Amino acid sequence: MHLLLIGGGHASVALFERAAAWREHGIDITLVSDHPYLYYSGMVPEHLGGVYSEDEVQIDLKGWCQHTGVTWHQGRVVRMDPTARTATTAYGSTLPYDVAVVDIGAANPSPPKGTAQVTGTKPMHQIARLEAWLRTLPERTSQQHLVIAGGGAAGTELALNIQARIRRTAPRRCTVTVVEPAKRLIPSFPDGASQRVADLFSRQGGRLHTGARVQHRTPTHAVLDNGTRLPCTQLVWATGSVGPPLWQRTPFSCTDQGFVKVVDSLQIPSAPRVFAAGDCAAVDGYADLPRIGVHAVKQGPLLAENVDRMLRHLRDGKPPERAYHRDGLRAFRPYPVAPLILSTGTAKGLWRAGSVWWMRATALRMKHLIDLRWMNRYRLPHQSTWAPLDAVHARSAQQPA
Repeated sequence: MHLLLIGGGHASVALFERAAAWREHGIDITLVSDHPYLYYSGMVPEHLGGVYSEDEVQIDLKGWCQHTGVTWHQGRVVRMDPTARTATTAYGSTLPYDVAVVDIGAANPSPPKGTAQVTGTKPMHQIARLEAWLRTLPERTSQQHLVIAGGGAAGTELALNIQARIRRTAPRRCTVTVVEPAKRLIPSFPDGASQRVADLFSRQGGRLHTGARVQHRTPTHAVLDNGTRLPCTQLVWATGSVGPPLWQRTPFSCTDQGFVKVVDSLQIPSAPRVFAAGDCAAVDGYADLPRIGVHAVKQGPLLAENVDRMLRHLRDGKPPERAYHRDGLRAFRPYPVAPLILSTGTAKGLWRAGSVWWMRATALRMKHLIDLRWMNRYRLPHQSTWAPLDAVHARSAQQPA
């Protein structure tokens, strides 16, 4: 029997904890991913802000495969055939499966035609280019201009942390501008939180354009749909999420935004041998769930348990269609109100759950504790781990008041 893991996302990394046991029962496991590392999205903004090193925000997917005996295959799956039970990569390789798990994240909406040289935020490993550019800022002699298209939670958190890093390492060498189509920054947050963050960004030297979109980029400027021309050396595309291209070439039902539809056991209804999790999937009854890491992380243990039960079900010679709920596959239930904590480039974090929010140092310490404890689970034996409370104190101390 063969288990195929397509992508190594925030939900499916939980399967590594069961890989050794599955292999002892004769199950071959292959992970195919286009990148050997998973960047943990919750820590990336502070990585770009200079708080965390690259190694500290990465999960070594290839290393975990070597450690657990999983076959590593670097590539990108572009098509699945649920009848033949195969997945085809961009290089033409055909990978068979008895059970498949797809956790490849979402994609950014495509930039307008003519908008070249864009760094996207999905998939997350694209930010390595942005980090490399930020490292060069102290040595640059010409004025640089970073424009972030999208002022939602992701774009705002990136902007605040990058702005704080520039103030420390290359003051007056680079401007940071956020362009948001709505009338205010982070429009999904309460008005008070939005205004508080906008004021903070302005005090740090950031520039904000609301009610506008980036329409085009020239070699030197980002041109907005209202005609404004912004100096632009680097353009970051943080404009929300759409489904990944894989689902356009696979006969599965998707939402209007391109996310594959799954039932609450995280199975694709027309192909019960295929599970999909994380940002690439829309769970029945929760299709409008915000695509943030907290939900993908919550799906991880349930996904591992349901895959385990499906493998045992097939090993016993039962048809996969009967596994759903009858044999105890668990149902995913998201948090009633998902808490979200944003780092702000200061010693304070912004905590928000529904209409309730506050910005305090305790929020940032809470975020560091949650992030570091989760990452400790996926540090390989040769990698150092953190004593969470000590690490939280050290990380928080790096941020200015």
